[in-house]
Amino acid sequence: MWNKIVFLIGMRADIDRDEESRELHSDNLISLTSFLQKAFPRVTVEEIEQAYEMAVKGELPNPSYPSNGESAFIKAFPLLNPLQVSQIIGAYLKYRHVNMAKAYREQKLLSLPEVPVPTPEQHNKNLIDLLRKAFSTIEAGEMYNDWGNVLYDALDAKKLIHFSVEEKHEFIAQARQEEILEANRKINEVRHTIFFKAASKVLEGLESETGIRPTWIPKAKNFALNRLIHEQILAGIDANSLWSQNND
Repeated sequence: MWNKIVFLIGMRADIDRDEESRELHSDNLISLTSFLQKAFPRVTVEEIEQAYEMAVKGELPNPSYPSNGESAFIKAFPLLNPLQVSQIIGAYLKYRHVNMAKAYREQKLLSLPEVPVPTPEQHNKNLIDLLRKAFSTIEAGEMYNDWGNVLYDALDAKKLIHFSVEEKHEFIAQARQEEILEANRKINEVRHTIFFKAASKVLEGLESETGIRPTWIPKAKNFALNRLIHEQILAGIDANSLWSQNND
């Protein structure tokens, strides 16, 4: 898998410079493999390769578009690190959810039965079921993980996301802080290894960032969704009542 991805993004020349570069690259791939297994346990090798093929071809839609001047499509740069990999795989998962039937045809998984496109009624029922699960998760004191921001986007389309611009920027700041904390944890894990310098650069980049990174938007939406549902629970509003509200 990695050999194909390295070829696709054009890293081979840099890797082959000397023995030290090859060893560092090999160690980096081992760490990335472990990261992928933990962060995206259900994603297959074929799907990862498909994600990178689409990114290289300029065919992978950017979930953040058109906010913040982002490009309409994800770009694959000649580097391999958790942030770049997460951006590409995350965008692919969003694409797969929104275009399930089309994605399966493009991947040529002809051995599997074609996934039927749900009717509007079925789609609406699936969203309500997800919302009920989110309510019960948050009511139990846990954080709900809204994969692909499916619930947030559905509620936003119904004009049920009431947060102000200032509050949304607070969620983005919260997402940034979470990545900084994660980078600090990574530094502590690799402090006495060859990855320390690279991990330190990742942290420095996060702390000096003046814009909004694409990886922050999905996390910010997830924080906002959890806050919204928590407020609804405190107000005595359940999932069905929230979904049935009409703010048009």
